[in-house]
Amino acid sequence: MSCFNDGIKDVSDFFSGIFTSEETEAVMKPVLSPAIDTLQTAINVPKTVYTVQSGDTLAKIGKAHNIDYHEIAKANGINNHNDIVVGQELKIPNGGKTPPSTPTPKPTKKPISDETSMGGGKEDGCEKSCKKTWDSHTTKRLKKLHPKIKCSAFYFINEVEKKYNIKLRVVQGLRTISEQNALYAQGRTKPGKIVTKAPGGRSYHNYGLAIDVAEIKNGKVIWDTDWKIIVPVAKKYGYEWGGDWKSFKDKPHFQKDFGYSTKDLLRKVQKNETKNGYVKL
Repeated sequence: MSCFNDGIKDVSDFFSGIFTSEETEAVMKPVLSPAIDTLQTAINVPKTVYTVQSGDTLAKIGKAHNIDYHEIAKANGINNHNDIVVGQELKIPNGGKTPPSTPTPKPTKKPISDETSMGGGKEDGCEKSCKKTWDSHTTKRLKKLHPKIKCSAFYFINEVEKKYNIKLRVVQGLRTISEQNALYAQGRTKPGKIVTKAPGGRSYHNYGLAIDVAEIKNGKVIWDTDWKIIVPVAKKYGYEWGGDWKSFKDKPHFQKDFGYSTKDLLRKVQKNETKNGYVKL
């Protein structure tokens, strides 16, 4: 295919030097056109494999290739969006070109999601129907979450309870970096068993972007609940489930990372990129 590097701008130019215009038009063009189209398409095929570089996140890679990073994760079987390493080759679906979608009419009511329902004049950006749960402890913890996930967390807990009569209690929501450090010290520099692998700043709980839940049944805590029912509801509201992780399965854990690693979020805190005590996303 060196001919394409010698000043020939169109594939048909290559054949014009071999056949007369009459021959090309009358005989060869019907045969050559499909091949020409195929060759021209091949020349313009976008890169479909990307090698992870230092400092990359799926969100950055997705933005650079004009595609939702969730699609990249799905195409490469990545459950935990932080599980990418330098040198790893990632398949970029559609060569980084997101297929155009059919326009849909604008909904008369805003969809239930943090990204679209926040700030609509409602208290804390949430509707009144989404300000309480069956459990006062859960309600209190949800109210302390990052504004970007607060609403969807309420919807998640309430839908599971109303549709399936499963009462989930949020046993852990926002956990400050200092609280995380104290927890990390347990079993290491302080008495007790090791309960976490993450030091301060390395957990999404530290930014109010994660919750841990357990079922409450007959006054007892049920850790091994019916995840097959619960998880689809959480994922409908955009949550990543810890039970999908390969390295360390954490079934009670749900989080939203918005394309940021915990290192990214910690840097934002260190640079004072915060508002009202929460990191800016």
